Amino acid sequence: MIDIVFEIQTNDENKFSLGFPESLKVGDINKIEKFINIKYVGIKDGNDELTGKEYKYHQVDFLYNDKDFKEFLLNKLNEQENNEVSLSEILEDMGKLLANYIKEKDVEKIIGDLGEAYFLFLLEKNDIDWTKYYHIDDEEIYDFTINSLTYIDIKTSTNNKNLVHINLEQIKNVTNKNINFIIIKVNKIRGKNTIIDILAKLKYKNNFINSMIKKYSSEEAKKIIELYTLDLDEEIYILDDKLIPIIDINNKGALVKAKFEISTANASICTDQKLKEIFIPKNSKA
Repeated sequence: MIDIVFEIQTNDENKFSLGFPESLKVGDINKIEKFINIKYVGIKDGNDELTGKEYKYHQVDFLYNDKDFKEFLLNKLNEQENNEVSLSEILEDMGKLLANYIKEKDVEKIIGDLGEAYFLFLLEKNDIDWTKYYHIDDEEIYDFTINSLTYIDIKTSTNNKNLVHINLEQIKNVTNKNINFIIIKVNKIRGKNTIIDILAKLKYKNNFINSMIKKYSSEEAKKIIELYTLDLDEEIYILDDKLIPIIDINNKGALVKAKFEISTANASICTDQKLKEIFIPKNSKA
């Protein structure tokens, strides 16, 4: 176990910094420099606020400030049992973990964006102006707000399991809301429609859509997006409010985040008529 690994407070939202014991040998600095998301800053002076004792430490910046990865990394470091390894060897392992983590997050994001792009395509096909309802902010609880009582969230998956993940915030205390989850299953087959193909077919191209097209047009992105495709007549499924559990929480205490696995085995096909009924209620106009 490494003696002391601690987080260094910083106001930079794009990175997090860790301090490693000075006793660790640096090792081959070139190993550290090859990872673009990790920067070895050098020896820094520290001061223990409780004892007033001064000490020195190695500062390392991780140029990818992700809360989940940071927690995972700190746990991983605290499991280290070999104090004989050098800092460069430790960071080489951490660099590989971070590179894989970023890749997985990128793939997860591409799959999610592909599902949402396809849903926008289906709305346009049914003459529904999605710009009135769609939330481009990832921090929103649901992807679409139809009115103060009706919400839709898109769940995209590549697996063959009849499961999707739903956040606590999406199903807590929603007794008086009509929540619908649209299920879209992405094919991992080349030759069908990538996210770029589908975005290009959209009639409404606001700044958000144009920024997505630009992002996924890079050579690096193309290598990934070509692996995940959809037919333009792909069936989508709906989990309506009758199949969604409602969790009543009066006091969640220190609970920060929770996810639930929801079965989609009883999800029904979401037809064009069903879409129109959701987005264009009776006695209203598109």
